[in-house]
Amino acid sequence: MGSFVQSLIEARKNPEKNPKIGLLDALESEYSKAYRRHEFVSERRMLLNRFVSFTKLEKLGINPINEHGTPHGIYSYPLQYVLNRVSDGSSPAAALPFAGEHEYANIFSAKGDIIVLQDVTEKDEAQHYRKLTYVMQHYMGSDPESVSRIESLMQSITKDSHKFARKNTLPGGRLWYVTMTLANTATREFAAEQTWNRLMRLIGIDGCVDMGDGIIHSNEPTQAVFFSISAIANNLRVYNKYAPDELEYKERVGMTGKTFAMQINKLTSYEDRVKLYNQVLPDNYNAINSLRSDKLRMEALTAAPYAFAKLRNPTDEMILFALERDPTMLRYVHRMSPQMHIKVAKMYPRAYARYMSDSYTIDGANAAISAMPVLAPKFKNLSSRARDR
Repeated sequence: MGSFVQSLIEARKNPEKNPKIGLLDALESEYSKAYRRHEFVSERRMLLNRFVSFTKLEKLGINPINEHGTPHGIYSYPLQYVLNRVSDGSSPAAALPFAGEHEYANIFSAKGDIIVLQDVTEKDEAQHYRKLTYVMQHYMGSDPESVSRIESLMQSITKDSHKFARKNTLPGGRLWYVTMTLANTATREFAAEQTWNRLMRLIGIDGCVDMGDGIIHSNEPTQAVFFSISAIANNLRVYNKYAPDELEYKERVGMTGKTFAMQINKLTSYEDRVKLYNQVLPDNYNAINSLRSDKLRMEALTAAPYAFAKLRNPTDEMILFALERDPTMLRYVHRMSPQMHIKVAKMYPRAYARYMSDSYTIDGANAAISAMPVLAPKFKNLSSRARDR
């Protein structure tokens, strides 16, 4: 804790060297950056290549102490998962199963062979088993007797995986079980968790992503693990907690929406209004709803674009204004008319495809699909999803 307090003191002494970046702002910024650059781990799933790992210390690495029965690695969450959990104002500590209370959030991209466990095919599974057979010879010997024993062991474990793997209907679930069992079998001078990590790297897997099935660990259905620091790229570290002194907090955050609107209405200078937007909105996005006109709201969004996430019932004009600056803001629109669906689908087809892949509302979607048939394959389950809601 001492180092954290000291870093806050240094941040106050040298603000230009230690910019105050809020966690939500950093998540939003990295989301938009990855989306614009078309950086995906799985394009089919629209899973962006951005992950978040919460740490107690101001560094990111493999923790040698592992009490969870999982391989040594750098554990994290997909950024989209974290953003969905905290964008309503919830704290990471309350919204995330593990480590959300830690002081640092590390936002990074991954490199190497990163597999989504739900996307592993039976062909992939068989290929990994062939590699594992070869790797096991390194641990148990390559003489004829050892090779026969290894082949028998592999057959036995792969057969068991269809019964005992946590997600035994998925090739990725079975692969996870097989590597775990082999690690426990092959271990001699190393801990099973360390051997498991090494097995994964030796068969060419640099990281695994679990999209909600609890394959990696049942307590955290959605998470990712990377088996080497070399699989981590472009790490952005931000404070998960930031405690400004009470006076500064009251000045920047304590202003109610009503008071904020009254202050804005008194200011005749655009520059003065922007200054106030910058002081209040980054820590209180809800305040934008107190502004009485779209003109003022547009000014506010120019100063604090992510306040759009909290804007209630935005008009069509406000939606288009926000999308013009950042098309990924579409994910915060929960209801549009059929006409707006058509307009947005034509103007921002990529953002619209992403929006409809996990949208909370279906209103007007059929009209948009009729207008743009090319989008239809991406939404083949829309009708059933609409009935479920």
